[in-house]
Amino acid sequence: MCERLIAQLEAKDRCILDEQAGIIAGLRAENQRLRDENQQLRAENQALIARLKLEIAKRFGASSERQEPAPAEKSTSAVMEGETATGLETSTVSAEVVPASRKRGGQEGHKGHGRHIPAVLPREEREHDLPVSERQCSQCGLPYQDTGLTDDSEEVDVQVKIVVLRHKRKCYRPTCKCEGLPALIVAPPAPKLIPKGKFTVQTWVKFLLDKYLAQIPVNRQRLLLSQAGLPVAKGTIHGGFDRLYDYLCPLYEHFLARLRLAEHAHADETRWMIFEAIEGKANCRWWFWLFASDDVVCCVLDPSRSAAVPFKTLSQVMLPTAPADPTATTRQIEGQTYVFTPHLKVLSADRYPAYPALSPTLQIAFCWAHQRRDFTDFLKAYADQPEWVAWANAWITTIANLYALNAQRLDVLTDPQAFDIAQTQLEQAIALVAQQVAERSNLPIPQRKILDSMHNHWSGLTIFVHNPAIPMDNNYAERLIRTPVVGRKNYLGHQSRRAGHTGAMMFSLVLTCQLHEISPFDFLVSYFQACAQHGRPPSDLTPFSPWLKSTSTEVNPPSHSP
Repeated sequence: MCERLIAQLEAKDRCILDEQAGIIAGLRAENQRLRDENQQLRAENQALIARLKLEIAKRFGASSERQEPAPAEKSTSAVMEGETATGLETSTVSAEVVPASRKRGGQEGHKGHGRHIPAVLPREEREHDLPVSERQCSQCGLPYQDTGLTDDSEEVDVQVKIVVLRHKRKCYRPTCKCEGLPALIVAPPAPKLIPKGKFTVQTWVKFLLDKYLAQIPVNRQRLLLSQAGLPVAKGTIHGGFDRLYDYLCPLYEHFLARLRLAEHAHADETRWMIFEAIEGKANCRWWFWLFASDDVVCCVLDPSRSAAVPFKTLSQVMLPTAPADPTATTRQIEGQTYVFTPHLKVLSADRYPAYPALSPTLQIAFCWAHQRRDFTDFLKAYADQPEWVAWANAWITTIANLYALNAQRLDVLTDPQAFDIAQTQLEQAIALVAQQVAERSNLPIPQRKILDSMHNHWSGLTIFVHNPAIPMDNNYAERLIRTPVVGRKNYLGHQSRRAGHTGAMMFSLVLTCQLHEISPFDFLVSYFQACAQHGRPPSDLTPFSPWLKSTSTEVNPPSHSP
């Protein structure tokens, strides 16, 4: 009886212990869950704080990505010789090639350019004489003798001059008695770009370039004209731009045809505003795309940011009678079949996913300037964490080293022996970077995310290594698109789609002319005069090909290291 009672008590104790153990295990599990949740919330909070700091730095901080030189007590060469900064070891070869910092602008001791007035400007002489009372001796009153000598100086006088051209057409009357002759023969009228318009070709070109080269809104142009004595209605200028649209289209298509022949091109895009209600579009945001080869720039305005826009730009419409090419990349866009250009092999761009989706045969050369920007943004977001700052600075130094090594290689392209040495140094530095990227697994999540991106885009980031003609970054397109961006800031966008497309065509012409150091004014005046002469765009646009007039042999403008 006692043994059975003891057994029951022991069983009851075991049940109580098991129950307590289960409660303890549950509490421990709940405690661990709360710990994990707390850790996750801390990480999310840290990420949000970092994002807030980055947004504050972008909005209120300096926009330049230039890095301040390292303090004197810890020079760059010390890091180059093998120091490790938070797990990132920098290459020893970079000690010799990282460029020294240099202040912008004129350097100390620079003589300057002097007071230079171009000799091509017309001169107008104005005489300045002494007053009569000062042309004689103040003591005896005898006059001074004119020596014929002058003390000359020059200054530039900028004048706003508006002239009305009166065209007087001579009339002739026949003196013979021949039948069928008109009673009066009048000289032909001067060709006009816009029939019955009141402005000359040069004036219309000025209006266009004031907006799309100088980025002066039309209302400000009207204000300046009014102050000079010529009030002009807003609708007059905008209506004229609308009439010029049909003249610009064939020339723009001529530029697009040239772009599709390039083997290497650059691409970039930025937002744009079109203040026209469009069915199916909920807002006014459009996208301004820029595509540039070594000799032509083409801009495209589209309501979409999809891959269909660059595909359509870099493609031709497939004719129904054209034979099918199984190797060609085709796509149906707006009910038409487009064939991607077979010439384009490499496209320099940022990491926007639309570009890799264009064609399986197209290589995307990703931009090292954007990759570097990840680290400069990281510095702004985590400026209060010294170890992470040191890690990001080490990576920025490593990327600067790659730029310097690539520049050294390009400097010796014509020297095979020196080129092989420079190529080897660059490949060694790239291999070291690849190894550092591969060893990212133990890094904190914010650091690992940057290197994950570098790993995912590695094949595109390293195209330049074995192809010196491909630049390391997309700064070429970034610099070109800066002109439209300044315009967007000045006049916000366009009121209609047609006006927006006119702007895209004008930016294409202006940027291409600047690329070849051709005056956009002279180019457009020549083209519009030909249009006015024929009453339509010229059938042969070869004379209006800036790439045929350029004497430059440079393929891609060299990229500046960040």
